Amino acid sequence: MSNMEDKYVKASEIEITGNLVKQVMFKNPIPAIATAITGAALFLLKDTATTVIGIVLIIAALYYIFIARDRHTVDVYDDSVVIYSENDQTMARKIMYDDIYEWSFFDSNVKNSCIILTLNDYSTVTTTTFQLSKYFNALRITIPDKELRQKQLNAAHEKIQSFKIRSKKKK
Repeated sequence: MSNMEDKYVKASEIEITGNLVKQVMFKNPIPAIATAITGAALFLLKDTATTVIGIVLIIAALYYIFIARDRHTVDVYDDSVVIYSENDQTMARKIMYDDIYEWSFFDSNVKNSCIILTLNDYSTVTTTTFQLSKYFNALRITIPDKELRQKQLNAAHEKIQSFKIRSKKKK
C-alpha cells in the first residue's frame, strides 16, 4: 500500500463538519446532451446518411448519459474537501483547508483535466474530472487566497505597488 492510499478511509467514516458547497462527479453530461441534439437534428434531415449518423449519435449520447457509470470525484465543503478514490468509491480522504498550502489546475483537451492540491508538507493530491469548472469555481469560492495563480498575481501586484511607492519617494 502506498503512502497516498493509506490516507484513504471508508467514506462513511468521514466526519463532515461543514456545509456542502459543491458535489463534483466525474462525467460531464453537457457534451452528451449536445451530441444528442446534434443527432436529432441530423435525424430530422431525412437523408439516409444523416439519419444513420443521427441515430448513432443519439445512441452514443443516451448510452453515456444513462448507462455509463459515473462516480464521485470530490465533495467541496466550506471547511474541507473530501476526495474519493478513483479505484474504490467506498474510500475517501478528507483534507482540511488549513492543510492545503496552495492549489492549481491543469486543463487539457487531450487528457483529463485535474486540480492539484499542494499540502503543507509539500505532498500533492491530484483529482481528475471532466467537470473541472465546477471544482475550480467551488475552490475559488472557498479558498481563493490559496490558488497558485492568484498568489502569483498578488505577489506581482505587491512588487509593482512597492516599486511605485519607492519611485514616488525619490521625486
